[in-house]
Parts: sequence; C-alpha cells; structure tokens
Amino acid sequence: FLYCLETLTDLNDGTYNMLGLLQGEASMRGKSGCQGMQTALLPEGDIRAHAHHRSRCSTNLTPLTHGKRQRHPAPGEGIYRERGLTASYLHLFFPSNPQAITDLFLGQ
Repeated sequence: FLYCLETLTDLNDGTYNMLGLLQGEASMRGKSGCQGMQTALLPEGDIRAHAHHRSRCSTNLTPLTHGKRQRHPAPGEGIYRERGLTASYLHLFFPSNPQAITDLFLGQ
C-alpha cells in the first residue's frame, strides 16, 4: 500500500518518491498504528485480514469500503480501488476465501 502512494516520509523527515499509483502520502511514526484482526468486506467476498503498521496515510481518495474490526465498532482500515488496483494496510489471509481471492486477482 505505502509503495503505491506518491511519497513516503521517514522518521528523519526525509521524503521519498513512491510509485504514485494512488493519490496520497504517508509518513512513518515511532508508535504503532492500527492493529488487530479485521475482515475485508469486498465485492468479491469477505476476506479475513489483520493490520499492523507504523505509519500514517493522508489521501483524498474515497475508500471502496473499510475493514470490519473484530473487537471494536469503529470502521477499520480503508480499502481503496483505483484503475484495477486494490490496496490497503490490511494483510489478507488468502485461505479464508480462496474464491474471493481468485476473483480479486482476475478482476472478476
């Protein structure tokens, strides 16, 4: 996800160009961000996932959907889809829904 954004700023305020496939920038931070189990509620089907990161993202993109947290009512990580690319902080657990993963990779 981070590599797909426009820039990434490290802990020493160095800013580096990324791929620029998604509008936005990220900055590293010393403490953990969102953590825990979530479910990616995708059009292809629900896929179990988890999040653990030490950065913050700023983007004007509207998420396709958000992860559903296992133990908290607040919306989980944003899941973005732009020009065939689906990206998120979520780490998907492929065996939780093999058909949805297949459809996701094949663009169906």
